[in-house]
Amino acid sequence: MIRWKFASDLLHYITWGGGGWGDPLKREPALVAAEAGRGLMTPAGARRYGVVLAVYSTVDEAATRKLRETIAAERGAVRVIGFGPPVEELNRNCECEPGLSAPAWPRFARAAQPPR
Repeated sequence: MIRWKFASDLLHYITWGGGGWGDPLKREPALVAAEAGRGLMTPAGARRYGVVLAVYSTVDEAATRKLRETIAAERGAVRVIGFGPPVEELNRNCECEPGLSAPAWPRFARAAQPPR
């Protein structure tokens, strides 16, 4: 339960998100850098988008172009919908990227039986 101290309190909750839509190599490098700068991904995570960070939140443009060309040549065609790895693998990797504990599965109260 969350208890608010003031009616004007605001909870800003940012998750590390889903798989996104489209080709990750077409993602704007500055947006990837901004997420790294906010601590939502590591420089190694940025490389999955083909983005090389010179300083934690600064894009190395030349290295990014080269990495994206290399990744595109090696991977071949891109599927429109990729569901990513199984949830068990995601949970195992939570502490590596972005450094958070795996979420707990929800526990639901036993449903009440309908009246007879």
